[in-house]
Amino acid sequence: MIWTMKLYEELKKIGMTMKYKFINPAAVSLSGRANTNKSRIDRTKIIVSQLEGIQSGQLCFMPYNPKFHWVLIVIDMDSNTIYYLDPMRQPMHMDLRLLLNNAMARLNVKESASSNKVKVNWATVKAPRQPGNVECGFYVMSYMQDIIADNSVLKEDFFGKKTYNEEEIDEIRKEWASFVLEKL
Repeated sequence: MIWTMKLYEELKKIGMTMKYKFINPAAVSLSGRANTNKSRIDRTKIIVSQLEGIQSGQLCFMPYNPKFHWVLIVIDMDSNTIYYLDPMRQPMHMDLRLLLNNAMARLNVKESASSNKVKVNWATVKAPRQPGNVECGFYVMSYMQDIIADNSVLKEDFFGKKTYNEEEIDEIRKEWASFVLEKL
């Protein structure tokens, strides 16, 4: 949540807030939920409400934590594409897939007067892979920053970049810590 606030503030300074939207990970992640079935309905509604307001050309970032691991979803409503970025390159968690399928189905019903279902395109991005077991949050933060710098990394699998080096991750850590201290 704090990183998305930082990115939003940076985008605001340069007049680019209309190009990106952020969904609060605390509102949609499975982590910490006792009743996943009931909360899935509520979480789906949150995603739908955020996507309904998307403008043409706008990408939506949705960091997600199923349980002790961060991944990133990027939604491009213009192409009906959901990009999945996992620093460990694991298959998508079932809760996340159900959540997104339900949200897109609700949007299709609301937006389509006909019975023609709009096909959702799923794209697993070969983004830089984390070397250990604890870097996923910093990798997701780096993904968002890189995508904002150049959207084409989504379609080009980050131009073959295999991992972030320690200096790149340290820079993200410093930026995050600096932003947190600034807000205290």
